[in-house]
Amino acid sequence: MRTELIQTLHPQAGKANKKISLEKYNFIRDHLLSILARLEPTHTELMEELYQRVKDNFDGGVQWYGETVKLDLEAWNLIARTQTKPERYILKKTVIHECTADGYILSDKPVGLEKMVDGKSSIPTIGLVDLL
Repeated sequence: MRTELIQTLHPQAGKANKKISLEKYNFIRDHLLSILARLEPTHTELMEELYQRVKDNFDGGVQWYGETVKLDLEAWNLIARTQTKPERYILKKTVIHECTADGYILSDKPVGLEKMVDGKSSIPTIGLVDLL
């Protein structure tokens, strides 16, 4: 069976990011979002916390995947860096409507909005809380 891949984005225009396993992406993403739901860590603190959470259950370089997924989440405006010294990472108040290999369907609308196809709800809305 072929591994499904996701092309990650970079928050800086013109910079490319990596294509990685969708399964690994989702695993690391869920842990990053969970950490950011309760902390506003520095980069070092974020990567250390991620490493401690997943080191025994992840095959691959935790920090490398963590950085790749973190940059993608920044590019999608799901997380942001503060303007403080040192920089800290925060979870944005964006609603995720769908997560796919092609990316996210996002909105600033409140949780409860649904994608409609032929007048029927086809994809239930999920908020960040549901991903944690």
